[in-house]
Formats: sequence, C-alpha cells, structure tokens
Amino acid sequence: MKRAINVKYSMVRYYYTYLQNIHKEGGALYKPLFFEFPDDAKAYEDQPYNIMLGKALKLGINSN
Repeated sequence: MKRAINVKYSMVRYYYTYLQNIHKEGGALYKPLFFEFPDDAKAYEDQPYNIMLGKALKLGINSN
C-alpha cells in the first residue's frame, strides 16, 4: 500500500505538466492505445481496456 501511494504521488508532476500542455496545445489525457501506435495490430485489441495516459503511460484495465 505504501509503495502504491508513493507511485501515485510521484506521478503528480507528470500529470500537471501534461495537462498544462493539453491546455496550451489541445489534446486529450485519456486516449485509445492505437492513437499512439497506429501501426501495431495489437493496439486495436481490447480497446476499452487499453488506454494511454498522455504519451508515456499505458493503463491496462483487467476485464475480469
């Protein structure tokens, strides 16, 4: 639990920076995986469960 909290708070700087860039340039924080990797066939599988947070973080949600 302590590790999860540390990871969460270490990501705050990333979120603020990326949200500031979205405010200035436009865009979205959450987007489908295939937006960043259009040439990868696996990026089109399980679209509701594979999301990019910005350009550097992939969120994989367990479908079970």
